[in-house]
Amino acid sequence: MKSSNYTLSGGLVIAGFVASSVALAQSYPVKPIRTIVTFAGVGEALCRMVAQKMTENLGSPVILESMAAAGGAQGAEAVMKAAPDGYTILATTPGTHVMRQFLSRQMSFDPIKDFTPITLAWETVAVVAVHPSLPVNSMRELIDYAKKYPGKLSYGTSGIGTSHHMASEMLKLTAGVDMVHVPYKTGAQSFQDALSGTIPVLYGVFAQVQPAVQSGKLRIIALQNDRRFPLAGDVPTIKEVVPGFSGPPFWTSYYGPANLPQALVRRLNLEINKAANTPDVKAKLDGAGFLVVGTSPEELSSINKADIERAGQLVKAAGIQPE
Repeated sequence: MKSSNYTLSGGLVIAGFVASSVALAQSYPVKPIRTIVTFAGVGEALCRMVAQKMTENLGSPVILESMAAAGGAQGAEAVMKAAPDGYTILATTPGTHVMRQFLSRQMSFDPIKDFTPITLAWETVAVVAVHPSLPVNSMRELIDYAKKYPGKLSYGTSGIGTSHHMASEMLKLTAGVDMVHVPYKTGAQSFQDALSGTIPVLYGVFAQVQPAVQSGKLRIIALQNDRRFPLAGDVPTIKEVVPGFSGPPFWTSYYGPANLPQALVRRLNLEINKAANTPDVKAKLDGAGFLVVGTSPEELSSINKADIERAGQLVKAAGIQPE
């Protein structure tokens, strides 16, 4: 009899929990959702488009707040410390959730334990571009030039620990070149210095670089990704030119604080993916070189862990030391 009562009581508790979770998701949101973005430039603008579409669909404001300082760590920390109520979420890149732990001696957050995965929303098409003053027209010519002038050629990235930084280190390792890394606080800053020729080589994103290519101010010589991108024409990947090169992850994913209730995780996953897949938004994302994916929370969790393992191997092989 005791066993029967216990089972009945347990069933009531579970039923009550499920009912309350459903009610929570149905009533959500009742106030503005704050989305903290850990990057600036084109990617931020696209996140703003998604936030606007979510606002329309939810009938409640989704507000974007940029916190790109310290490689995105400031933004990640803000979300980590937020209440797990679905009203503060993070849009970030592998810079905070894959690379940073290997490159910083002061980690103020755990990318796995301190966050709840929501969705890997899209992948970014990343490029290597050169200023016209540099006498190279291909990745092979860049490698040959760098070998001819070791330690003389500088390149810019959006910062230490970003996927661009990892791609550059992988190129150094696999191609055997000695180039000088110039890390910037944001991709917008490195892009501006590439335009002026202050840095002759840029690791950046297609959407930002393409207009400068069309006006003849920059040349794209390779893709950092492991696969080609139709809008980039016949531009090869680094992997095609350099045996052993493996492109680092380039994605934008959304997370909540740790212990975000699953009902809210599912609702946010649905709303973010729906907004990104709205025809007009998706067309702008794809056209700019941001390929819509839209994973489940579980898929993002698996991808995140696999990327961390791969990044750790690269950091070790390249002998990169944390700063």
